[in-house]
Order: sequence, then C-alpha cells, then structure tokens
Amino acid sequence: MVVAEVPEASAVQSLGQFGGRPVTLKFGDYSPPTKSLVLCYRYLPDGSVRVELSPNPQELAIYTSRRARLNSVIFHVMNFPKFLSGNDVKWRSEQGDERLLGRVVLNEKDWIVEIQELPRTKELVEELRKEGGYGITHVGRLTRRKHSFSISEAEKILRELHVFLSFARGLSTPLVLPVGLDAGGHRAYENWGLGLGTPWEPRGSWFDLHHGECLAGLYPGFMALLRDGDLGKAASSAIYWYLRSNRAGEGAGVDSGIILAQAALERLTSAYLARRGLPQKGNAAVRFVRAWQALGLPTAIPKATSLVYRARTKNGPIQVMHSRR
Repeated sequence: MVVAEVPEASAVQSLGQFGGRPVTLKFGDYSPPTKSLVLCYRYLPDGSVRVELSPNPQELAIYTSRRARLNSVIFHVMNFPKFLSGNDVKWRSEQGDERLLGRVVLNEKDWIVEIQELPRTKELVEELRKEGGYGITHVGRLTRRKHSFSISEAEKILRELHVFLSFARGLSTPLVLPVGLDAGGHRAYENWGLGLGTPWEPRGSWFDLHHGECLAGLYPGFMALLRDGDLGKAASSAIYWYLRSNRAGEGAGVDSGIILAQAALERLTSAYLARRGLPQKGNAAVRFVRAWQALGLPTAIPKATSLVYRARTKNGPIQVMHSRR
C-alpha cells in the first residue's frame, strides 16, 4: 500500500469516483506509469488529502533515468532462515552483547552479491515460526568489479537471485525494496513492488544452515544453468514445480506434492536427454535411469532403504506405469 498526501483537494476529488478501480500513476518525469487501486482517501485539517493506493504488486519502479548507471544496489531478503558460514561478522549491541551475524559472498563472473543477516534476525525468525507471515531477515548488496551497470542488468541479476534463494529455502523467497546508487552515492533507482513470495512455513531443503558457504559454492553453476540456452527454461520450470511440491502439506496435500515433484524430474530429464542426444523412448522410470547413468549417478536401490530394497530383490523389477506426459 502507498500513502500519499496531496496538497490540493480538488486534484484528488475525482479519484473517489474510481474507488476499487484501477488508476495509473506516474512518479517524476522518467519513471514508468504504475497501475494502482484507490483504496480510500480522507481530508486532513490542513486542507490536503491523504490517499491510500494499492499498486501492482510486481512493479513500482522509480528512477532518475532509465539510462542511469549504477555502482551498487542495496536490497532486502524476506523470510530467509538464519545461517552461519565462514564469512560471518561480529556484531555488538549498545548493551555490549556480541553476536555472529551470518554472511555469505556469492561470486559469478564479475558480479558480487553479499548477503548478511540483520541484528534482529534471530528474534524475527522465532516470531515467524510462531505466527507465520513475512519479515525482512537479511540485507544484501549487488556490485560489479570495475564496472558500473544498468538498471536492466541489476533487475535481471535480482530476478535470478530470487530463484536461487527460493531454491535454497525450499519456498519462494522475495527480494524487496532495492535501491540503486550511482557513482556519487545518490539514489538513482528504487522499486517498491513486491514479487512472488510465500509466508513463513517450516519447510525442509538441501541448504545446511550451519554451512552457509555452500551457497557460494553452488551459485556460479546455478546461474550458468539458468542462462543455458537448452536447459535454462527446463531448470526454471523444475524449480517452480519443486517449490510447489515442497508446500504439499499446505492445501494440495502430500499426494499432489509427489505428482508435482515427478513433473519437475520429468521436465529436467527430457531436457537433459535432448541436450545429450539420447533417446527419450520408454516410460518415466526408463528415462530417469538413462539420464542418471549418463550423469554417472547410481541407479541401484540402496540397502539403507531396507523395505524398498527387500521388495525389489524379492519381487523383481518394480513395474512403473507408462507416463503419458
């Protein structure tokens, strides 16, 4: 929601006719028009009018010029868990209490992304676990070695980073309130919009909260995969289905979650087999085995899964229905 105080009441009276309907706003001379809904307005004692607007949740960009060059972008991360890594920083409160704040540095080509928890992240995460909802848990900075960069380049990196952090969290994790600074340290770009996000939920993922440095190890390869001409779209689709699957306990149910996870695996498998020029004949199980063998991954059922292993050895190959997708 955006709240604006307009000095001339006559300039706002007509907005009342659009209550609950979309209107278009423009901030400054260069920013793009933004579609919004007029929620309500009321007159203030000084004669001005207070207007409450709900903008399009995806974009609310403000910049001095679309051609502005940025030296850094400060952004915020919502609902990311507290973690520790080898790059943690020591923080001391006004009362003298000391605490390690989790910090990780992601490097990819000449781009640098620094992400650090806030002093209140520990308490905030505890509140989120009890009550759910949303909260800003980390702050980040995007820079580029020896070069400035455009607003479009910054937005692209942040969109990709959103996918990466969501994959690590196991839930859609939005980046909010980015502020781009030029060479003089002045604000040249802001975006007040809200991207896709999921309320706090207790969901598991591969990310080890005690080894945050694993994010730095995976980041370059993950970015290369997203930008790959053959596999990038498949990877994005698979992550989308994975995030939906990981919320199986919310609404859709575990059965639906298994179906979504299967869809993600089949999407990746088909793209990889096509990339390698390997046959795509056979049902899903056959194609999985073919892809995993090409990747050098084991396909045998491990003895650790004792019930499945015994059923497999006793009854022979487990029959899998042919996939029609």
